[in-house]
Amino acid sequence: MKMINNHPQYKRVRTSVTRVLFSGCFFAAFFLVNPIVAMAAALPTVSGFDVSVHSTLSLPMQISFAPSGTMFVGNGGNSGSGVFIRQVSPDGSTVTNFGDTALLDPDAVLFDGIGVVADTPGSVLVGASNDLFAVRPNGTTQTIFSSDPTLNNIQHMTYDNNGDLMLGDFVSPGPGYAARFSGGTLDILYSLADAPAGIAVNSTGSIFTVGQDGIVRVHTSDGTLVDSTFASFGGNNSRLEFGPGGDWGTDLYAVAGSDLYRIDGAGNTQVIGTGFGGGLPFLAFHSGDLFVSEFLTDRVLRISPSGVSPIPEPSTFILAVLGLMGLFGFRRRQR
Repeated sequence: MKMINNHPQYKRVRTSVTRVLFSGCFFAAFFLVNPIVAMAAALPTVSGFDVSVHSTLSLPMQISFAPSGTMFVGNGGNSGSGVFIRQVSPDGSTVTNFGDTALLDPDAVLFDGIGVVADTPGSVLVGASNDLFAVRPNGTTQTIFSSDPTLNNIQHMTYDNNGDLMLGDFVSPGPGYAARFSGGTLDILYSLADAPAGIAVNSTGSIFTVGQDGIVRVHTSDGTLVDSTFASFGGNNSRLEFGPGGDWGTDLYAVAGSDLYRIDGAGNTQVIGTGFGGGLPFLAFHSGDLFVSEFLTDRVLRISPSGVSPIPEPSTFILAVLGLMGLFGFRRRQR
């Protein structure tokens, strides 16, 4: 046996097997410590656009941006002692809790740059169950209203064409409500038996809501129903967002089921992306890109026009360089 072990051909085979095992273990460990790489093969595809992982964080819900690119993310955790919303650096690499108070079910977030609702410009509005808070830039928390008797679960917020706050109240089974908060007063506009999972307002003030039945309905700014079946698509738990112009145009967008839909002004739907699967998707546009939170995969995706690739997270480069250094060092020791 000793002679066989020392045979040159045996040593070459043993070295090759060792290298294969080492490489396999390295890449397995690389993927475990870097979920961005591990999930790369599972990214959705969007026609004419590039998809990447912007950030990884647990149970992301609504997302909203400050002009600087800092992203604020609701938290789908529902601990009895409360959870925090998150603040994400512009490159997506750093995630920190934001605020001095853990809140119960803080799903909805919306940046309030000029103090539309909050007492301090630059605050982040937070819808948590049937409460509305504002987390100021210094992290202190302001209560806007608490324990509203009509609302059940504020899950989506946006601004209307006049800059007033709009709220989508979701509960299953319904009914849920669409509401406006203006001048310190909460006004319930209408209810839906299939609770409004998503709410968006166009430039003329028309309110678009989509229920759990996947049907988009249109109401006037005062809550009068004008189109009960503007558009429909498969899947539930969809959210709505109007495009900012440019490569996206000003159509309405939604992720429902595993598909990304574009909905034109006549209500025609087109699937432009497939492979989404994170559940409870929220959409937000920033700097010409679309961001989509995926609750079940603990990540926020970034969808950019093809040829304009976002910069990968620094951790991706660092781990890759360390991995290559390790492989080269191992090979030199085997020579």
